[in-house]
Parts: sequence; C-alpha cells; structure tokens
Amino acid sequence: MKARSKIYLVDSKGLVVKDRFEGEVLQHHKLPYAHDMSTMDNLLETVKTLQPDCLIGVSAQPKTFTKEVCEAMAAQKDRPVIMALSNPTSQAECSAEEAYTWTDGRCVFASGSPFDPVELNGQTFYPGQGNNAYVFPGIGLGLNVSRDLTLTLTLKSNPRPQRLEGRTSHR
Repeated sequence: MKARSKIYLVDSKGLVVKDRFEGEVLQHHKLPYAHDMSTMDNLLETVKTLQPDCLIGVSAQPKTFTKEVCEAMAAQKDRPVIMALSNPTSQAECSAEEAYTWTDGRCVFASGSPFDPVELNGQTFYPGQGNNAYVFPGIGLGLNVSRDLTLTLTLKSNPRPQRLEGRTSHR
C-alpha cells in the first residue's frame, strides 16, 4: 500500500484521482492508484505539481514527453529518470535525443526499443533499454526473493486470469 501511494497515473483525461469528474466511474484497474486530491488536466501540470523522480511512458502516444515536460523534470531533479517504453520507437513518448537534449544530458533514459547513441556537447550518451528482456528477469528475481508468492497473469491467448502459486526454498 505504501509503495502504491507513491505511484501517480496520468491517462487521456489527466491525473487519475478518486473524484476526477462528477459521475465518472474509474476503470477497475485504475482504482487502486486513484489519489484523493484535485485533478490535473495534463502531464506538464502534474510534473510541476508532484515533482516526480521518474516518468514511465507506456501509452504508445508519441511525443507525450514534450520539451516542456522534460525541462520541468530537469528543473526539479539533478538526474531525472525518463523511461519512454512504448514500442516501436515511432510510438515512444520521446526519443533519446530529445530527452538528453531537453535535460542538458542529465537524464537517465531508457526505452522499450533501441535508440542510437546521442552526441551532445562533446559527450556520447548511450540510451538504456528497458524492454521485456530486461523486465522479466527482474520480476523473476523479485518473486524468488519474496519466498512465498502468488502471481496473477493474464495472457493474450487466454484472457481469463491464471493464478500461479509457489514457494521457493532458501537454505
């Protein structure tokens, strides 16, 4: 619960809050992340108000992380984390070049698809990749460390949630 309270979601209608619009019912998967606060209509306003350490883009909406959004992140954090994870690169929320340029090379950048290295002010930046090949081993490690686990998966081939339970043995 504590970790969830640190996560803020922005969708096509703005910041996901409990009482966003009179009469609107939030989708069930957004409810656990809905905060009890005033609504914010756009990402820039949200970044300026909440001052996040990290932006994670998974919307497949290109150019969502605008120059103004990246500059606001850089104005608030020494090393803002910008993760434009949507695939392919044409759907990424911003490019590596844009993120590095708009943050004067101070951001930690990761993308879902590979971007070429970026030359900026005589320095070469090598964009990180945060795609499934890197995410799934981390999930596996987290499950192993947790010892007792329950994992719910929804597969495209079988949309009914499958509950997997297991134990790991630690010596």
